[in-house]
Amino acid sequence: MAPLRDCFPETVELDLGGGLAAPYRADERVPSPRRYAEALRTGLREAGARERLGSYRLIVEPGRSVIANAGLTLYRVHARKRLDGPEARSLTAAASRRSRAR
Repeated sequence: MAPLRDCFPETVELDLGGGLAAPYRADERVPSPRRYAEALRTGLREAGARERLGSYRLIVEPGRSVIANAGLTLYRVHARKRLDGPEARSLTAAASRRSRAR
């Protein structure tokens, strides 16, 4: 990591990608965003990120966790294309979380 500081004397961006955990089954437990952030902070501290990089910006993407518990997800098909196998589709999605009557 030290050479990054030499090449980029300004703030280094650590992009850890995306995909915060989202449960697939009702009985499955996943860490909350807060616990995920705490684990990242601990790992970076133990790796000596501040000493090795100086100032840095941490970037993570929420991934599917944003819509995993949505009450409704709508998809819009923009394009379809038949390849050598199944049909490929280009989609966009929007989620809405609705409170359910109990």
